[in-house]
Amino acid sequence: MAKDLNGGAIEAFWTGTSYLLTSAVFQLPIVALSHIFGRMPLTLFSAITFFAGILIAGLAKNFRVMLVGRTIQGIGGGGIFSLTDVIVTDLVPLRQRGAYLGLISAVWALGSVVGPVIGGAFAQNVTWVRCFRFCHAFSPVLFTFKFGTRDPQTMTPE
Repeated sequence: MAKDLNGGAIEAFWTGTSYLLTSAVFQLPIVALSHIFGRMPLTLFSAITFFAGILIAGLAKNFRVMLVGRTIQGIGGGGIFSLTDVIVTDLVPLRQRGAYLGLISAVWALGSVVGPVIGGAFAQNVTWVRCFRFCHAFSPVLFTFKFGTRDPQTMTPE
């Protein structure tokens, strides 16, 4: 990737670090805003921001654009990460919360192990751009999440 984008080791380092840094910084503000505006709008904002960052990074022709994309992706990733736990604590009783959070943590652990392996295989055998395009294939799930569900406040008992 560094060779394709005319960069060096420092730029490649900041590609990963920009995501992690913005993810960590934006977790608290996004959760605080979810108390004001609601969980669904901030979850949707985080998912859209995450996928917009993937799109920008996947279309990057230089490291400046790549870093902007990864930074935007980090904002969305931080929101998704933190709002997952907040939504579970809102919906699940305390007695059952450990099981739900354990299941979610297992999925994160699986993704943390399998994701870099798949990403490395794509980057080495195909191209690094395909890593971002592969992730962008999950965008329809986002729209199903938003437009395929009913608003709980307008739901009537059946």
